Amino acid sequence: MKAYGLPSESGVQRHRRLGRLLRPHADVRRVGRSFAQFVLPNVNAAWVLQTAHAFGASQGMRLATVTPNQAVFTKGSVLWTGERWLSVGAWDVPGGTSVLVEAWVEGMGQLNADPTSFLGMVPRRDMWTIASTFVAGLGVNPNAVFRHL
Repeated sequence: MKAYGLPSESGVQRHRRLGRLLRPHADVRRVGRSFAQFVLPNVNAAWVLQTAHAFGASQGMRLATVTPNQAVFTKGSVLWTGERWLSVGAWDVPGGTSVLVEAWVEGMGQLNADPTSFLGMVPRRDMWTIASTFVAGLGVNPNAVFRHL
């Protein structure tokens, strides 16, 4: 028998055993971001980004980052109710534009915009309202395209 660990136990096995002991017993869902990816026919990327800029301004969001194909907006405070983030990416493809919308809340970690979650429900629901309103304004059903990870 070895002085440390169980007989014939490798370092990887010890690590796995320790991880099982430290793992919380509750079923905790992974949280992070909400994504929507879709193609808008007969529009270009510039129009989508211009629409995103106008929408962000109408929601009181400030522009955090801008690149030729992406605009990232933020609203709120990390210390108070969480900072809401909306990222819109648009790329021209044959026949239209490929659009990627990401929505999340940052505070004591990163939360997706799932409106049905209990933890952080107020900022999540606010972010869901913002993100779904933007996507619906583009003529797409937000419930059909958003995935909450």
